[in-house]
Amino acid sequence: MVETDSNKKIIIKKALSLISQREYSASGLKKKLLLFFSKKNKENLEEQNLNVSIIEEVVNEFVTNEWICDKRFVESFLNMKGHLYGKLRLSFELRKLGISEELIKERLEENSSLDLEKARILLDKRFSDNASSFKDKIKQRDFLIRRGFSFDVSKKVALEK
Repeated sequence: MVETDSNKKIIIKKALSLISQREYSASGLKKKLLLFFSKKNKENLEEQNLNVSIIEEVVNEFVTNEWICDKRFVESFLNMKGHLYGKLRLSFELRKLGISEELIKERLEENSSLDLEKARILLDKRFSDNASSFKDKIKQRDFLIRRGFSFDVSKKVALEK
């Protein structure tokens, strides 16, 4: 029991250290803590299993206290990466980070009207000169598709230029 309490204190201390540096989603914090404590206790499988349950408990505590919040994490992520990528890529990245589908749809719908403008800005940054040939326009369209813009948006912006 004493060992469990000391493990919990260590896990809470590490979690507080992590969330003080940047915003985390619940699943992201859980993964980070699991990775850290699984490296620390490679040999002792029994202690690893104990740590998993403690980590889940600590993450749930943090969520109920609103110290970590998926909505805040998504807003932070979109502020950092939103201007670099299209709606499709952002959706993929957020799903990969363990964010719920409903939250992703809700937040990306608010920013969907900006996709055309973001695509134009990215294309102007990447390709300073106008596309003279059809091959250049295809390169520009493909660049935008790789950045996560829909085919329609990519085609429209590439043909405008």
